[in-house]
Amino acid sequence: MKERTYRPASTYKASYYNFTIPVPEAQAYLLYNSLYNVLLEADWQEGEALAEWAELPQIPQKSLTDFDPDVLELLVQNGFIIETDEDEAEEISARIRQQQQSRWRNGTFNLTINTTNACNMGCPYCFQGDHTKLKGERKFFDEETQDQLMAFLEREIANPITERITALGVTWFGGEPLLRPQVIQNMTRRFLEFCERNDLRYAAEVITNGTRLTPKVWKILQEARIENVQVTIDGPREFHNISRPLLSNNTERNYDLILKNLSQMPRDMPLVIRINVDKRVYQELYRLLDDLQDHGIWPQRANNVTLDLSRKRWYPISLEDPSIYFTEDEFYDVLDNDFRETKIRYFNQWAETQGIQPARRRFQYPDSAPNWFCGTAADPYGFALDDHGYIYRCWEAVNDNVRRIQHLTDPYELDRHEHKLWMDYHKFFKDPVCRECKVLPVCSGACPEEHFNGNRPCQAWKFRLEQRFKDQYLMSLEHPDQIQSLEEVLAEIKAEEEERKQEAEKEKALREAAAAA
Repeated sequence: MKERTYRPASTYKASYYNFTIPVPEAQAYLLYNSLYNVLLEADWQEGEALAEWAELPQIPQKSLTDFDPDVLELLVQNGFIIETDEDEAEEISARIRQQQQSRWRNGTFNLTINTTNACNMGCPYCFQGDHTKLKGERKFFDEETQDQLMAFLEREIANPITERITALGVTWFGGEPLLRPQVIQNMTRRFLEFCERNDLRYAAEVITNGTRLTPKVWKILQEARIENVQVTIDGPREFHNISRPLLSNNTERNYDLILKNLSQMPRDMPLVIRINVDKRVYQELYRLLDDLQDHGIWPQRANNVTLDLSRKRWYPISLEDPSIYFTEDEFYDVLDNDFRETKIRYFNQWAETQGIQPARRRFQYPDSAPNWFCGTAADPYGFALDDHGYIYRCWEAVNDNVRRIQHLTDPYELDRHEHKLWMDYHKFFKDPVCRECKVLPVCSGACPEEHFNGNRPCQAWKFRLEQRFKDQYLMSLEHPDQIQSLEEVLAEIKAEEEERKQEAEKEKALREAAAAA
């Protein structure tokens, strides 16, 4: 944040990105500014004054003169009150340009690799499949394609289109990627050798249905330096087995097989369990939580197992009653309240039997540095690869031969329209609704595909910001033993921002040293 101080000779206005949140139960206001991601407590009169100023093109000079000078200085320093000639839209534009420039300064090979397009499940809602396969095309990422990928990396590291390349990140995807674990084994060995030789950081994750996570495969993933595993479970046994059926005759073993596999996970392996829910599934969710606990998966391993709730969406082609699906607002209400309380209750009931300190709610707070660009769609070296070596700018386009951009063996030409369409997209410039949104500065809804399809990937903060802050603030006053205090979470955010600042200074010093050399 730029250094600011109140100057009596200047004229001022309220920031467009202010939220003034009355909390009559505490005779207080919460003041939040999304442009600078700052949350302050204020007394009732101060909050009412800021709310009134928001309706005016300019704050009357007498109002400023009569205001508490210490509070006024605090509001100016944190961007709640700005000089009338200040252009906040230009501040956002500058941040976007900065993120864009950073992607060109520090290039990352950000690859999503389909080890195979085949899958052992027949999920009716899945966008993946063999429907666009051409005759004679491969069914997995074979040795020839692996060689082509390594040749591509060698060409680009020798003559990069970015100032430098600092890392290689891989997401193993499918189909079901673990139908071909040998691809992960072989490519990881080659990737690590490549990274060591070129001084690149390496990170990898895998998205899998969980049916192939045998002890042998877990060991392969450990040796492949996998830092995160994501597995989807569509609720308790009967819901999951219907939504995510195995193609074999052992469909009834699907759910239990996955839980057995997860129970054998190495102790230090991070896991995200994505739970797709509609209203019916959510009503029975406790049975999935019971099963996870019975298998020793969660809450026993809460330090490295995360439960992530995801909203099932209704599509016009669906034959189901749309009323069984959550609206966005209904889903976020469940996510904010009931699901959080349920997880805390389950964890603390288990913790009590183990003599472990009970958990408190984390005070939810927007990301101070949201990524406004999709790493696959927007990064110069960010793309998805199908099992034939074709490049796409979106995971959901993989295996659709109409949306292929080029092959690994072709010259890498980012001035092609098919690349630029994705890389140049930003909702602030392209979508007038997003441009006017007061939550935009802390929004990470960066998916161009959603916007191309006429949707907006709005996040919970769009709908729940004021209510979230108010509910958490009141809880911190009434039940401080159950939730982080506002002071605690603000201290965490300050530490994170200081760390980012140090990283930025370090990066600047490296660039200057390289330029001098």
